Amino acid sequence: MKKIYTMMMMLLLVFSIAPAAIAEENTTEDNSLENTNIEVTNLEDVESTDNNLTDLNNVTIETISIENNETDQEIPEDDSVDEETENELRAMDGLRGREMRLLQLEKSISVSILKAQSIVDAVNELNISSQELELILNELSEIKNEVVSANISSEDSVQNFVDLKKDARELVQNFRKTVHEVIPKEDLKELKLMVEKVDKSELKELRDRIKEKRDEYNANKLSHFFGKLGLEKKELIQGIKEGKLNLKEARQEIKSRMGEMTKEEKRQAFSDIKKERVKAKLDVKSKFNKLKENIKERKQERKDRRVEKLDKDGKRGLKSKQVRNSKSVKPTKKVKSNVNDKRAISKSKTSDVKSNNRGGKNK
Repeated sequence: MKKIYTMMMMLLLVFSIAPAAIAEENTTEDNSLENTNIEVTNLEDVESTDNNLTDLNNVTIETISIENNETDQEIPEDDSVDEETENELRAMDGLRGREMRLLQLEKSISVSILKAQSIVDAVNELNISSQELELILNELSEIKNEVVSANISSEDSVQNFVDLKKDARELVQNFRKTVHEVIPKEDLKELKLMVEKVDKSELKELRDRIKEKRDEYNANKLSHFFGKLGLEKKELIQGIKEGKLNLKEARQEIKSRMGEMTKEEKRQAFSDIKKERVKAKLDVKSKFNKLKENIKERKQERKDRRVEKLDKDGKRGLKSKQVRNSKSVKPTKKVKSNVNDKRAISKSKTSDVKSNNRGGKNK
């Protein structure tokens, strides 16, 4: 019986923290961007995790790539919010979680901007009109600016997150589709290699901030859980907050504490945590349903606002507008594929990809 209670409490630990918690950033590759699905961590995942408290994927939009666009994940209709995003909202129950998710979205968009810029540069080298691609890139950069300047204290922060992610995802898919329309088939393979090698080292500072906020978020959740068990483990919580400790130590403390608790204490702790879990789920559902209201109108307003801003900044000139109204941009000259590193891998970095100082501090 003691064993069953211990396992139940361990499961509650996983499911009360994991669905909302944040994954450790991959500091070498951005493979998470290739996977557009959020996977909720289960007990087995946590058991096998050595370096972080939980193991959820990051906030993702489809990445810029040179793949057949027929395999793209379908964008939900305008009046819907996808399940992946609903899962991500579970962490946005406080300032830490909101800031964390916005930072992750900023990083995902930043990677796509870097890749998109490298493609635009390569297209120019091929003597093909890149105007339509540049229009999409400029709008994607504007969305990133909106993410960076988002107010995490605002009641609308969750709605902004969902709207901006949806807009960014749509633009990225439009970019990929346009690439296939304007670039000759024989050049696509070379571009694919170039995009895979794009330099993302300038995102290190942003990755570090994401890791810091993830550890703070996880430590806060675990501290609350320990409180329900009557445990005060300041050193352990601090170790998790600083990214020095993992879930193994926390599990051991829970097992030890469970062995000391009476049957009634265990029942009460189990009941309290379960109630919180149900309430959190209902809160997310409520937010989720509210987000569906006026989603088309909000989208049009954002689009109009961005067009006005880009026009004002001179990033949507007469030529660009003409290109935008045409179905696609045809190559002005067909160039044979040439695996020449000079042309193929011209590294480019956008000046606005550097992380803006949104909120290294919690409010």
